Amino acid sequence: MTTRTRVPAPAVYAGKIAAIAAAYFGAAKLGLLAAVAQKVVSSAWPPSGVALAALLLLGLRYWPGIALGAFLLNWTAGVPLAGAAGIAGGNALEAVTAAWLLRRVAFRPSLERLRDVLALVILAAAASTTVSATVGVTSLWASGVVERSAVGRLWIVWWSGDALGDLLVVPLMLTWARTTRPPGRWPEAVALVLGLVLLTTPLLRSPLTYVYAVFPVVVWAALRFGPRGAGSAGALLAVMTVWYTLRGLGPFVGSTPTNNLHLLQTFLALSSVTGLVLAAVTAERREAERVAREGEQRFRLLVESVQDYAIFRLDPNGRVVTWNAGAEQVNGYAAPEIIGRHFSCFYPSEDAAAGKPAANLREATERGRCETQGWRMRKDGSRYWADVVISPVRDEGGALLGFAKVTRDLTERRRADERVEHHRRQLRELAARAEAAREAERIRIAREIHDELGQALTALRIDLAWLRKRLPRGTADLPGKIDGMAAIIDGTADALQRVATQLRPAVLDQVGLPAAVQWQASDFQARTGIACQVELAVQQPEQDSGRATAAFRILQEALTNVARHSDATRVLIRFAVSPGALDLAVQDNGRGISEGALSDPRSLGLAGIRERATNLGGTVAITGAPGRGTTVTLSMPRGG
Repeated sequence: MTTRTRVPAPAVYAGKIAAIAAAYFGAAKLGLLAAVAQKVVSSAWPPSGVALAALLLLGLRYWPGIALGAFLLNWTAGVPLAGAAGIAGGNALEAVTAAWLLRRVAFRPSLERLRDVLALVILAAAASTTVSATVGVTSLWASGVVERSAVGRLWIVWWSGDALGDLLVVPLMLTWARTTRPPGRWPEAVALVLGLVLLTTPLLRSPLTYVYAVFPVVVWAALRFGPRGAGSAGALLAVMTVWYTLRGLGPFVGSTPTNNLHLLQTFLALSSVTGLVLAAVTAERREAERVAREGEQRFRLLVESVQDYAIFRLDPNGRVVTWNAGAEQVNGYAAPEIIGRHFSCFYPSEDAAAGKPAANLREATERGRCETQGWRMRKDGSRYWADVVISPVRDEGGALLGFAKVTRDLTERRRADERVEHHRRQLRELAARAEAAREAERIRIAREIHDELGQALTALRIDLAWLRKRLPRGTADLPGKIDGMAAIIDGTADALQRVATQLRPAVLDQVGLPAAVQWQASDFQARTGIACQVELAVQQPEQDSGRATAAFRILQEALTNVARHSDATRVLIRFAVSPGALDLAVQDNGRGISEGALSDPRSLGLAGIRERATNLGGTVAITGAPGRGTTVTLSMPRGG
């Protein structure tokens, strides 16, 4: 059995520092082949890209490797020790600054977003490189390596060289450091490399500025191979261009050294940035298309799996373009039978002739949604009650692409609702007949009490008066006895009168509802001691007996609740009859009804009030708040 020796963490860290320093040193030696102005200042500085890529991939704590590599490079190149140390510090600080700035903007090394490419160009290549150029040129001047007059031109060369190194090397290293395998298009990749080499070679041998003709190959690499292809093509093009330029060939050697340098750097920067931007935009578009396809596929699977809803799309003219299984189940059409037909075929002929399909689409277009219920037609000609929602579908610019239509078959629910409503109507009619029968029984009992018992008591009272006049003299105790019997008869008559009045106030039949309201208020005040005020409209048209009785009973029940539950000291009754309705309101200043009491099923009094009003097509509103009293409001359509 073989045992593996674990390398200590400090040793691993030191090894990576050494590797970064070696990579930086090697890239610098390569970059110095293109040195201009000074032997340590290059037109394209690959180590700046190596340093930034290393920190982005490994972390900021590996900056000592950059400083070590830069120090060894400059010290071995003859730069004084202090100057070499200053340049090393500036190069390390440049890489750290760039990496920190990129992390602050959530930079992704894949370079598959346009924002990442722009961040690399602006924050790394353009901004952070000013640190190294400033510190490096200052160190060379302080060390006496350069004259003061050359500082400005040298700073431009240093800055542009570092920036170009970031643009060329960072994309190459970041994209090839990814663990994902490149697309399996190796023959095309080989053809791309050969095409780039074969096209660039004659262009760079010519002194004419035909070199930009190579851009189609860069575009090819970006479109087909993404950021990895764009980075690789840019780096290969840069190597070839610099190599030919150093040999005195190509369009970048025919002017002054400064102009040649600017033209070369501009060409390399444009080729690299163009490829990276195009690759990022293409990658973003592909990602958006992929997400859209996946979302559309998931939505299609969801829609197709729905069985209870008909979900389909219409074109702007109302023709069916998609069809799900639920639509087939609800409407009876298979997809090949219905796609391409106008959705008006789902409407009854009378609705289609009246223009309802077009009206529904117009409403959806203007209001953003059309929701309706109505009868619809199946393939077999049967009707069903449908709940329909139509929504417009628009593109990003607001142009109408069509409509999404969702239909649900509510036929069974409608039939159930109709049955429930039929039973409710029967119950209301039964309750109304029962109430009418009770009221008729009250009237009969009240009349019998008034007519029969009242007349009998009156006859007894007359007979007692007749007997008292004919009592023989000397019977001192009999007159008192007869007077007691007369008092009992009078009390019984009064009690019977009260019972008859409570059963059916005579004033309601003889004078009408307004007078009955006033009488009830006076009686309530006399019995309870609660002040009761009545407000009556001047004109009070007559009401039919049924509505007048219902309103009076509701008033009685409302006043009973006030006496039992409210602890009120004042009640206001408003009563008015308009040509269209009868309105009654009972308002007290008591403790107020609670929400729980309003919804309490055991509150039979409130249920009775509502039931009486509902039976005659009226409504009752009961409102209140703790400490603010309660108001019962009745509104009932007038009868004849």
